[in-house]
Amino acid sequence: KDAPSKEGKLGVEGVPVEIIEESLKKAGVGFEKNTDITARKITLNDFYDDGLTGGADSKAKRKRLLKVLDLPERLTTKNMIDILNSFVTFEEYKKAVEQCE
Repeated sequence: KDAPSKEGKLGVEGVPVEIIEESLKKAGVGFEKNTDITARKITLNDFYDDGLTGGADSKAKRKRLLKVLDLPERLTTKNMIDILNSFVTFEEYKKAVEQCE
């Protein structure tokens, strides 16, 4: 984006992970990518079980979760799951959900 959104943010949710990783490396940020293919992934079923989809208050609860995790407020449910699986473990997700209760 050339200019911030109405919220004053420049989002990266549509940028491929590889580009973000390369940018961070060029900026001198060190990180280790989780290559554990057995790690528990967050799914749409988890969102449903945790009240983040399918309920009367689901949208508000997703907004609270985004705020707890300091993520952009306007993410689709699918993008939200993809981003969470890229940046947090299942256990970290569950702790954040508990904070939204």
